[in-house]
Amino acid sequence: MSAHITLSSQRHDWRTPGWFLELVRNVGPIVCDPATAPTNPTGAEAFFAPPDAEEPAPGWLGACGLSGVWPDQGLNYINPRYGPFLSGPVAPSRVVWRQSRETGGRRPIGIGTGWAARIAAHEGEALALVPARTGSRWWRTLRAWCDWCVLWSSPVYGARINFIDPETGEVARGSNLDSSVFYRGPRRRRFRAVFAPHGELICGSATLAALEHRRRPRRRCDEDLQLTLGGP
Repeated sequence: MSAHITLSSQRHDWRTPGWFLELVRNVGPIVCDPATAPTNPTGAEAFFAPPDAEEPAPGWLGACGLSGVWPDQGLNYINPRYGPFLSGPVAPSRVVWRQSRETGGRRPIGIGTGWAARIAAHEGEALALVPARTGSRWWRTLRAWCDWCVLWSSPVYGARINFIDPETGEVARGSNLDSSVFYRGPRRRRFRAVFAPHGELICGSATLAALEHRRRPRRRCDEDLQLTLGGP
């Protein structure tokens, strides 16, 4: 039950709480997790994760979900690294640096960036948990890609999602991150039924385009009917 998320600048491997993963599985079984740990804690059928000292769990597809091929069929669940890993172009080999406020020096914090762009490029089914940075360009990219988005504010689980410390297994209280959940795929109604009670439901650009496409034939039919009946 893990994905790469950030509650502080010190680490990027906080785990997704089990209750949230159950909500995801209520939409559909997790076929692939492109951004997780070598132990495959989400229980996905296939996954990408940086290798460690131990052999990865069964289903390991490779080290980098940014450059790897995700399944076109079935639900891909993505809770990627936050911060600088979300914005920018898809560049798996790019080293991401962070500048220290104390010393002014820079240190590498990881390789690969552009998760939002990678998610938006995926043509299959996907559900993504990311921060609610509504003013950022990468967030607007996902809004344009998705069918539905939920701005998280659950009356059941709390207005903010508290993630799990992978070292202790304990809930890390006091998250200051607002979350958003994006979805695109064939189970749109199911996603709405599962996630709409937990926040504000926003129609994505993909759904808006589909609705507009459906309206156009209806308007043409109405115009044809008016002409047939001698209307204006």
